[in-house]
Amino acid sequence: MASADSFDIEIVYELFTKCGRDDGRIDMDGYAEAFDELCKLFNLLGTVFTFVTSDVHEKIGILRAYRQSELAKQYETVSDMIHYEVENKLTNKKTKPLSGSRTLLRLHRALEFVIDFMTAVTQMEISKKLTSIAGESYQKTLAKHHPWVIRKAVGVAMYTLPTGEQLLSKMGKHDMDKTLELMNGVIQLAQPIYDEIQTIYTSNNLHNLA
Repeated sequence: MASADSFDIEIVYELFTKCGRDDGRIDMDGYAEAFDELCKLFNLLGTVFTFVTSDVHEKIGILRAYRQSELAKQYETVSDMIHYEVENKLTNKKTKPLSGSRTLLRLHRALEFVIDFMTAVTQMEISKKLTSIAGESYQKTLAKHHPWVIRKAVGVAMYTLPTGEQLLSKMGKHDMDKTLELMNGVIQLAQPIYDEIQTIYTSNNLHNLA
């Protein structure tokens, strides 16, 4: 189980292995659990991504509530959920309980940032600050979905980010080389999960859920 107070890249790796099923579908419980641990990565980056952490926690809570409800079977996998909500015209539901499709889309966008950011970390000179690569990853991903005031605040806060070496030293109990190896493993596991969800949302025309 994940520690309640520290981030461990190895745990993220293990959790993402639980997301994919033999039939290619993405397990909702495994996905939510992996995101629970990823929230701790955002915490390591400091106050710059506090708003992302808060939003991710809220969205995980919504999906878990569905999994604990009488509709649990309809929300067992991502494809189950999308099929159910499309068929019942629930995808853009904004009253409680909120649409699972709309909720997952917010996590999906955060995962795009995580993959891009981790990829950049594995390729950077780790003695340098993360300001530049985190800013570039943010602009390519989450910034597209945020209003100007948030983009401006994030841009200013990026200067408080640590170096790559400082971040890696807090990402688990392993040395730098092993941590980078695990990070590459997470990227390789997370990318096909992201791609599959992207395909599901594209085929159902759901990328613009408000």
